[in-house]
Amino acid sequence: MSETKPEVSHGVEQDSQISRIAFKAPVFWKDDPELWFFQEESQFVTAGISNDSTKFHEVVAALNSNVLSCVRNIVRNSPLENAYIALKYRVLHQFAQSSSARLNLLLKGLQLGDKHPSHLLGEMRNFTPAKMDDDILQTL
Repeated sequence: MSETKPEVSHGVEQDSQISRIAFKAPVFWKDDPELWFFQEESQFVTAGISNDSTKFHEVVAALNSNVLSCVRNIVRNSPLENAYIALKYRVLHQFAQSSSARLNLLLKGLQLGDKHPSHLLGEMRNFTPAKMDDDILQTL
């Protein structure tokens, strides 16, 4: 009795390879690393990239030398498992603003100036926890 193997659609395989080839990580945003990782992870999804090692290497390729020097030990001695998660955590720890810095900017650093009030409110939302109501921001 002969064994038949299911045929693999070359179209699906080619689409996956094209997505991986077409993937280009955005330049790292030192001012907003959290948002940069959201964009990076969205691109991983659309490119069909789910492998931890591939994600790790894509992020390393997207970081400039100043950022890489701050995470050198993870890049040179990446863990065998969850290397991407470890790198992401370290980058965010190094470059993301602390809660107190964000609160300080919210209370002291933002001014209406010649902006529309709605534009200022939008800027204020960027520095607040997700659960804070707009009513609180409007009183500030």
